This record gives sequence, C-alpha cells and structure tokens, in this order.
Amino acid sequence: MAQDDGPFDPASIDEQLAQCAHDNARMYNQPSDVPDRSLVQDLQRLYQPQAEAYKRTLERAWQRVEHSRQPADPSEDNESVVHLPAKDKRAQRRSFFAQQRLSMIAAIIVVCLLLGSVLAVFSSVQRVGIGSHQALPTATKGGHQRGTTLFTYHDPVSVYAVSWSPDGKRIATASNAVRVWDRATNRQLLTLVPQPANSFFVARWSPDGTRIAANTPVLEIWNATTGQRQVSCPDPLKLTSNTGRNVDKQHIPAVNGSSADENIDPVPVPGTIDWSADGRYIAQIYQNVEQPMVVVWNVTNCKVVAQYKSERNELPLDVAWSPDGKHIAFSVDRAVKVWDYATDKVVYTYHDPFETNIYRLAWSPDSKRIASASYGSNTVEVWDATTGSHAVIYRGHARPVFALAWSPDGSALASGSSVREGTTLTGEVRVWDAVTSQLMYLYQGHAHPVLAVGWSPDGKLIASSDGKLVDRSGKSSDGNVNVWSVA
Repeated sequence: MAQDDGPFDPASIDEQLAQCAHDNARMYNQPSDVPDRSLVQDLQRLYQPQAEAYKRTLERAWQRVEHSRQPADPSEDNESVVHLPAKDKRAQRRSFFAQQRLSMIAAIIVVCLLLGSVLAVFSSVQRVGIGSHQALPTATKGGHQRGTTLFTYHDPVSVYAVSWSPDGKRIATASNAVRVWDRATNRQLLTLVPQPANSFFVARWSPDGTRIAANTPVLEIWNATTGQRQVSCPDPLKLTSNTGRNVDKQHIPAVNGSSADENIDPVPVPGTIDWSADGRYIAQIYQNVEQPMVVVWNVTNCKVVAQYKSERNELPLDVAWSPDGKHIAFSVDRAVKVWDYATDKVVYTYHDPFETNIYRLAWSPDSKRIASASYGSNTVEVWDATTGSHAVIYRGHARPVFALAWSPDGSALASGSSVREGTTLTGEVRVWDAVTSQLMYLYQGHAHPVLAVGWSPDGKLIASSDGKLVDRSGKSSDGNVNVWSVA
C-alpha cells in the first residue's frame, strides 16, 4: 500500500479497501466479486461475529481520533497552557497526522486480513472440489449429486464382478452366488448358485439381456428372468473330442522375464469370461494349472470352437472381446495378446513395461484402444490395439488396479484400486477424462479394495464392488456393492 507524507484523507478509505480486496483476490487467483452467492452467504454468516467486533473496534478508534482533533477547552487553567514556537507546532501537527495515518492503516490491515482469510477459505474449497469424494457436490444429469451412493448391498464374501443388464434395469453380482437386483426398487430378484459351489468367479450379462453366464470355473449359463440353468459346459480338459481350432503362435514374440509360477501374485483374481457381440460365443479364461488356456465356446451346444494353449503354462488372467467382434484380447505372462478371431492369429502382443502380470484390461467402445492395468505399475495404460503406441498413461493410484471399465460413449474411464490407511486397506474408484486425461472424480466410498466396476448403459451411474481378502487362495469376507452417480 502506497504511503504519502500529506494529511490523511478519510474519504480515501473506500478506495484503499477496494484496492486491498483486489490485491487479496489476485493473490488467491480469484475474481474480486466471488460468483458463488450461496457460499458467500454462508461465509458471511460465519464471519458476522468477527465483523461486528472489528466494526466496534474501528468505531472506538475513530472516536478517539475525533476527540484528539477537537480544540482545547478555553475554561482550562491558562497556567497549564504552554505556548510552543511555530516550528514546534508544525512538528506536533505532523506527528498528529502521522499517528492518525498509522491508526487508520492498522484498521485497514485488519480488514484486509479478514477479506484475505475469506478468500483463502473460498479458494481452498474450490481446490478440494476436483476429484475428491469430500468435494462440494456437483449436480449430475441424473438429478443426484456426483458421488452420491444410491444403493449398497452387503455380501458375506468378496464380490468379484458387477454387470449391468443392457437395458440398465438390473445388476448382476458374483460372490458365492450370482445375485440379480432390480435397480429401481433395489430388490433382489434372483439367486443363482453355481454347481459345484464356488466363491471365486465372475458373471456377465448376454448382449440381448436374456442370459447370464458365469465362470465357476466351468461355464454356466442361466435364464436371466426365470433363473433356470440352461447350459453347464464340461471341463475343457475332460472333453473326449476337442475339435477347437488352435491359435497360431508363430507371430507371438518371446516374453522376457520369469515364468508366472515364479512371480506369485499377492492378490488373487478370478479368471474372466466375455460374450461375443452377437451373443453366439463366449471366451473363457481357464485357469487349470495342468493346462491353462483361453477357450472359445459355442454357447448353443457347448462345443469348443477355438482355443489358445500356453506352451509354457502361462496363467491367463483376463479376456475381453472387442465390441466389433473381430478381436479377442487376453492377458497372460505380463503381456496382453490381441487375437484375430477370424484368422486365429495373435496379431499383436503388448508387453507390460514393469514386467509384472496384467490383471485387467478393457476395450474402448470404438474397438481401437485397450486399457490395461498391471500389478507393478499402479497405473492405467491406454494404448492402440494394433500398434501398442501409448495414447495416455493415468497416474494417481498408490496401489495396483484391479478393475477397469470404459463409459458407454468412450469419454471416460473408471479404475478401481485400494488405499492403505494404517494397517487396513480401503478402496477407491478414479474416473478419468479420456479426452483430456484429467481426473474427473475420486470416489472413496469403499471400506475394502475395489475388485470390479461397471457403468450403467446410460453412463449416469457406476456400480463398484469390494471385498476383504483373507489369503492368496481366494478366501475372502465382507464384500459390498455400491451404486453411485457419476454423470
């Protein structure tokens, strides 16, 4: 604040206060007129008592200043009056004005500090609002605040899969059974128990919404309305005549690093399945240690029509059919292999830069990109499905990512992981902008590591599941499914 040696002009206080407010606003990168009216009102109520106290202090200070400017009472004893030389009177007047300026400057500083603290609070609130579950809520297209948990289902064991019906009206979850929920009423409609009993598998809706398939680890298919079991395919190794086509491996580059059984994953993940776009076939991860492989079934007659058998007993982890139905991508031995289904050739192999197993992968809706997450990176990597060139790498998770899902329009990507808090692990879901690569939202509504995520067909909701892992064999307890608003 500029100072001069002339007399203090009280009329200039408004100008000085405005300049002070402008300086504070510029300091916190905020406009001097804060646009959020409701927040300003809340802050005004919060700081009203302090403002009143400052007002009373300024009034008392001003009264003292006015009193000091009044002429001496002529009735006072003349003997007490000391006549100073003219030069000393001028010095006394300068001293008086200097004290007056200092008093008002101190008052202005107090007001500036008050304004600065208000702007600082406003600025910090805005900064917290990006990517935080505790952020100021943002209205979504669905009418709910972003991050609002609309429904929570508690399960006695971990929930390894969530799958929306194509019409968005029902959700299937997989734990020790497949449970089907009505989204509108949150009512459980069906319970589908695998044979034999298992609590370490995934389930997926068929593209037409009439069937639900599960890898239990044999392939089972139920009627999604009645719950009647329609198909139970045999163990692929026990088929007497397996006429399935074998994938040509001559185009598969050698993989560097140790074999899978030398690098035991600290967190188990079940093998997955995925439907072809026309609903006629299912690709299945078969995790038998004797002969792990990727199997493609004809779901009508339970016949193996194609298979990829590992020559090194590599353990496959995830499989996904491209939305256009032309390719199958599967993760195995720290790599993702892109399989051309028509020619039975692996046309591209993407190697994990960290040489650790790739737990999950997901095709973009346009079938051009693949998102993958490996144990060693704590990142999500999006790359071209035919060249492997990186489009973007999403960083932010502190621990491995176990769940991936693209939004239906391909504009966003959700990734689920865990967060260590002391001796416990909680879960988080990060929603990324697929265009700008920025974090859009951070959901922290899970008490355990997140194991699966799925977008509703309209892109407005996300269902995410978690579970408390007990040991590496897959035993678990205390799972939850949260349905929450995202757009």
